[in-house]
Amino acid sequence: MLEAGELIAVTYPGAAAKVFTTPDTMEQLIKIRISRQIRLLCPFDNLVIQRKRLQQVFDFDYQIECYVPEGKRKYGYYCLPILHGTDLVGRLDPKADRKTGVLEIRNLELEASTKTDEQFVLLMAEKLAALAAFNGCQTVNVAACNSKTFKNMLLHALAELSMCLRNS
Repeated sequence: MLEAGELIAVTYPGAAAKVFTTPDTMEQLIKIRISRQIRLLCPFDNLVIQRKRLQQVFDFDYQIECYVPEGKRKYGYYCLPILHGTDLVGRLDPKADRKTGVLEIRNLELEASTKTDEQFVLLMAEKLAALAAFNGCQTVNVAACNSKTFKNMLLHALAELSMCLRNS
């Protein structure tokens, strides 16, 4: 299949062996990387479920913490990995309170290498607003974030986004 061009070999830092994929899959990955969309992954997503591979390929240490005793949790009960394009850039722990209409982001942790430019802030605000709407919430509150600057930028973007939605 390699000789016929049906598969291509891919290596990545830290890999003990090559992995194989189709040219179509590589083209899709390139498009995703260029689009730089933000996706919030389920803790049981195939990308993150194999922790050893996740650490090797993405240098991202992830564990669903709902099974970890509360005092030993680092990021939160139901922490969602944040995928930006093809990079895992952080994790957030959301909690929807449908009675009050508030989506509480109990903790938002970004990786040190994450570039928090205006585009990233806007994409994150849009993603959180969509998550809030999906859960029947009108407001997003960010309780904790490992970057005070990013938290302030995000809250400002969420407020502007909310104003735009009310005016349309």
